[in-house]
Amino acid sequence: PAVCNSLAWFFSEHSLKLDEALALAHLATAAQPNNANNFDTLGWVHFQRGELAEAETTLKKALELAGENPPAPDIREHLKKVQEKKGAKP
Repeated sequence: PAVCNSLAWFFSEHSLKLDEALALAHLATAAQPNNANNFDTLGWVHFQRGELAEAETTLKKALELAGENPPAPDIREHLKKVQEKKGAKP
């Protein structure tokens, strides 16, 4: 799962192979359904694909899984970007 998540993250950060990134991120979350980082990656892949509703739902789940200990600043930042983009749409 860690390799799938890392590769999905790399692809999403560079806007490469987003279909493959989505499949990899789904594999990672299925294998580790309580891992906030995997859901953060999946949400970010959805964001990069323009799937804002899915991104928001997935990032909210990541934030819920992360809780406050440890803090989840990356997840919060990703969710903020999704919500800002959703608000910018007509």
